[in-house]
Amino acid sequence: MTDPLLQFSSAELSDLGMKRKNNEDAMLNMPEYKVYCVADGMGGADAGEVASSKAVESIRAAFHASKDSLDASVSQKGRIVSKALKEASEWIWNHSVEQGMRSCGTTAVVLVFDAKNSRRALVLHAGDSRAYRFRQGIIAQITRDHSFAEASGVEDARSLPARLQNVITRAVGIARRVVLDETPVDAQAGDIFLLCSDGLTGMLRDSMIQDIIRRNEEEPLSKMAEALIREANNAGGSDNISAILVRVQQRESDAGPRPQPAVLESDNDMLPTSLSSTHATAPAGGIPHERTQVFAPVPIARGGLTLTVRLGLGYIAMLLLILALIMMNDRKRTARANQGIATAEPDIVMPMMQRNNGILCEPSEAILPEETVAENNNIQEPSDKWTDEPGSSPDDEPANE
Repeated sequence: MTDPLLQFSSAELSDLGMKRKNNEDAMLNMPEYKVYCVADGMGGADAGEVASSKAVESIRAAFHASKDSLDASVSQKGRIVSKALKEASEWIWNHSVEQGMRSCGTTAVVLVFDAKNSRRALVLHAGDSRAYRFRQGIIAQITRDHSFAEASGVEDARSLPARLQNVITRAVGIARRVVLDETPVDAQAGDIFLLCSDGLTGMLRDSMIQDIIRRNEEEPLSKMAEALIREANNAGGSDNISAILVRVQQRESDAGPRPQPAVLESDNDMLPTSLSSTHATAPAGGIPHERTQVFAPVPIARGGLTLTVRLGLGYIAMLLLILALIMMNDRKRTARANQGIATAEPDIVMPMMQRNNGILCEPSEAILPEETVAENNNIQEPSDKWTDEPGSSPDDEPANE
């Protein structure tokens, strides 16, 4: 059974916050590639802004340069992202050394979807920018922070000394090489994915983010992004705040008729796929906007059903043959049993039937009684137990056949 067509919409919004003079966050929203990224720069002055911009632009350029990136799987897209951020890390490191910058770098959290199976996704990250999935009213954190607070196991970084609250243990550009954590994740209709900088999660607990998404679940994603950032600013807005939201839905009825499978003549034929997209131009002024794209499910072979039926019929035929052989064997055994009983003495047949619940069996298999009661026929009771030979006793001669 194929998955229904899935529709993706997205919105992004970044805000300066209440206390910062520069916005060092950068975002990447590429719905045509199903690639989304949030980067949070660090280093002071314009160093953080340079680092975060370099990270997202490296990813953008890598996908534009790859001729197969539009049709790439999640693993292929993961390799593209990893290579781009490794190159960005080396560039940022060299740039910070040349400019005499200290601790220049950027976090990065990237979400990619498979081009053909849109239910498969992958999250890559370094630093404390996070990815969440909201499903059926519950939010779950996908990533784990690369930070001192996470390593120390504290639930709230604000409980740590001030100089340790924002210590990052891994990021793009703080070393020549960067290692990204990769987390596979599945997607289904109704899911909402959130990528955000710590300007959001530092102000709002996960339970608060969950409540905001619940209250705005039926609203456009742009309204949801505005609500998240507004609440973070109301809580103090101590840092730049950036968020990308991606909604997964079943294709709307007005998106066009569903593709009908063609009549296939061969088991090797495949169902055709379709790809359609709508991309709204982003308005100026930093106002959040939404983009929508519809993707077809993975094509499957129609011949699989025919093969299943064939295997099923073959299995049933094999069972019937085995059953027939068993019945023939039972008939032969019954015939042998009847033949053996016919040669036995009459006074032996009755005890055999009684001891075996009325079922005739071969004399060699019968369990004979301890003694036999004489009933008006002047038969003497044996002094010893019966032997295994039918029709004989310790005092008598063997029965003639």
